[in-house]
Amino acid sequence: MSEYQYEKVNNLREAKKTLLQFLRNLYEPLNNPFYANKIILVGKSNAKIQLINEVYGVLKRNNYKILNNLEEEDEFTKELLSKPISKESDCMQVFIFNELPNCSFCNAFIIDFD
Repeated sequence: MSEYQYEKVNNLREAKKTLLQFLRNLYEPLNNPFYANKIILVGKSNAKIQLINEVYGVLKRNNYKILNNLEEEDEFTKELLSKPISKESDCMQVFIFNELPNCSFCNAFIIDFD
């Protein structure tokens, strides 16, 4: 089983649909709820921030914290991304990066904007 789920999207509309569908279907029997602990948004455009603004209510209801000021190559950031989750309710976080950090990912759902 993979340690993360990766989705590549072309625009904001597709990203919003992907993220909301992921959150709705999260607790279906065949899905892994641990992937929801870390949502990683990656891309150079401002669409990441627009996506957060549009789905903020959903993220807040699900107790997500938004982390926007982390450096991609910082050791602390890499530790957060690679640390396994021990239970479903741990560390509900959304990470926003311009580039995907060069590290391992554990328990993450990644949306990459083209």
